[in-house]
Amino acid sequence: MVCGYETVNRVGMAFGVSSHRNRGWHATATCGVFGCAAACAKLLNLDTDQIVSALGMAGTQSSGVWAFLGDGSNCKVLHTARAAADGMEAAFLAKAGMTGPEHIFEAKDGGLLTAMSDGGDLKKLSAGLGTVYEILNMDMKPYPCCRSAHGVIDAAFEIRKELLKKADLERTSLEKQIADIRQVQIETYLVGYKQCAVSEGCLNPKTTLDAKFSTPYAAAAALLYGKISMKEFELEVVEGTEIQRLLHKVHVEPADEFTKQYPKHWGCRMKVLQQDGTGYEKEIRDPSGSIARPLTTKQAMKKAEEFLHESYPGEEQVKIREILNLEEKETLPNM
Repeated sequence: MVCGYETVNRVGMAFGVSSHRNRGWHATATCGVFGCAAACAKLLNLDTDQIVSALGMAGTQSSGVWAFLGDGSNCKVLHTARAAADGMEAAFLAKAGMTGPEHIFEAKDGGLLTAMSDGGDLKKLSAGLGTVYEILNMDMKPYPCCRSAHGVIDAAFEIRKELLKKADLERTSLEKQIADIRQVQIETYLVGYKQCAVSEGCLNPKTTLDAKFSTPYAAAAALLYGKISMKEFELEVVEGTEIQRLLHKVHVEPADEFTKQYPKHWGCRMKVLQQDGTGYEKEIRDPSGSIARPLTTKQAMKKAEEFLHESYPGEEQVKIREILNLEEKETLPNM
């Protein structure tokens, strides 16, 4: 697992997150196939030459683009599925004797760094390898939607607290304060803007997938419900009159200050203006779950419980204990 994470992270760093994304590539798929191949190569005990071939064959199958966002098609799940299947297959083929290109990244004819980025940086593949472990720099997503919307969700939660205080002072309800919102203005980095605030599905979400890639929807849901879980992305919630009304008051724009900081910081700024002229503003430099703002153990366990509940209702804590104690098992538990 460490080998797989380390590989996928370093491939992404070599591509360059912004240039790779701005060319339309989906890094979860394009880089993920390398991580899957590396992990499977270790499990199959491949030798050095075989591992090189496995990674080369993973690279020649590297694919997955963001075109699905344009019309809300639901094939995004295919990207992770193919990355897993192709990476595993590459490892088995290498074990069987098939060879893959050693210079998959830097080849003058067909090298991925020039084909899939603005040239990239080959040195980042191995810089500090064995000393610096990139798995330690991984974010943990607290909300089940696009990571580019998470900073906005954090900002909305903070502003919601301010609206609640105002409701108490004026002896009104939080619902009234939210209904009185005239406009929500959001500034974010260019990649986040392109992913979650441009397409028809982002601006007028009608499906679960639309909502998961919509900054306006994320902002509205966080303000309305004060939580973002899988329930907030169920179709009947997405279609709700109140949330549809509020999300159309949200306007998102890219801002140079956040674009320049990305991908080191996934920042944003939210301003909420009410009918009476009252305004609230919150800036998020790093979303919750990032290295700068890691989740607490309690938060991580809550997320695990929510997902495990889908398949193991009533057994969530049992399954969590099994996962946390895998090193004590001779074989993997049947889950």
